[in-house]
Amino acid sequence: MNDPGRHLLQHKAPSGLLEAARLRAVSLERPRSWAAPLALAAGLLLGLSGGYFFWAGSGPVVVEEQAVPAVAEVAVAPQVDSPVSTRLVCYAPGAETVAVAGSFNRWDPSAAPMRPLGDGLFATDLVLPRGRHEYMFVLDEVEWVGDPSAPLAADDGFGQQNSVLEI
Repeated sequence: MNDPGRHLLQHKAPSGLLEAARLRAVSLERPRSWAAPLALAAGLLLGLSGGYFFWAGSGPVVVEEQAVPAVAEVAVAPQVDSPVSTRLVCYAPGAETVAVAGSFNRWDPSAAPMRPLGDGLFATDLVLPRGRHEYMFVLDEVEWVGDPSAPLAADDGFGQQNSVLEI
């Protein structure tokens, strides 16, 4: 049925509902992703090659296509080498600004400023490649301190300890 909201006009729908119906109809017409069919085909091939076969009945299996809301997405397992979203939090009650500098941003204290959360807490979200990363917090663009919550540390060559994050 190709009726992006016309039936709502006939029944005097509340304002805003018609526009939502039109937006939903437009979003459902986007091109299909090949991820789900390819995953299904790969699963079938693996099942058949491994000697496993499931018979669904005496006749052909018929699958009816149904409209799926635009928010539904196919979950794909993350790649082993895919970047990881990481949140770093620093407690620095006397600091005006806090940034994080590390091996992932060439130790540039202006590359990853942290946002204040209140009560002396600062946070930032980083997307980092898997591996070992060393970092320090930079308070008020002057004082470099390690992360006391980091389980690992490494000598920084200047008499302090870098915090170590292993992803």
